[in-house]
Amino acid sequence: MSSDQFEKLIRDNLDEFDRIEKVDTDSSWQKFKSKQGAVKVRRIPRWLVYTAAACMIGLGGVFLGYNLLPEPEANFASIIEQDPVLFEIYNDMQTQINVQEKKIQAANVDKESYKELFDELNNLELLQSEFQKDIPGYGTERELIKVLLKNYERKARLLEILLKEIDKNSKYENLETNKSI
Repeated sequence: MSSDQFEKLIRDNLDEFDRIEKVDTDSSWQKFKSKQGAVKVRRIPRWLVYTAAACMIGLGGVFLGYNLLPEPEANFASIIEQDPVLFEIYNDMQTQINVQEKKIQAANVDKESYKELFDELNNLELLQSEFQKDIPGYGTERELIKVLLKNYERKARLLEILLKEIDKNSKYENLETNKSI
């Protein structure tokens, strides 16, 4: 069939092609529903819904309570008190450090003169506070406590070095003033 014949066929039958039959949608839906049959709706009993809701609220409360409540504080002093030997070492170190710090304060030391030593003391204090923050994760871990005690020992040694430097410089200054007199 050529294109001319095809066009002629379309023009001759144009009225038939343009005619649209009206479809009865209501009868189509009725046929569909009758073939489908009755739809059964299954409902969940109310008591089951309420029980599930109560369980979810309860579990949510437990979860929030567990995650939002603060953990009991486990600090260095309370943990170290459990071991009498380490506690005695800790008390001796604290006493020694306190005495040395009081001597340094009494000497009215210029921190800029001994900047390196004071910086090292500050670094040790930062390390000490970081270790103490880790204690709750370790519980009563003996190795962590030993590390903390080592830091106290280092701090005591640094303070001792600082006191010796202060004493040496004050003796040198006294010697210089005595020579000039």
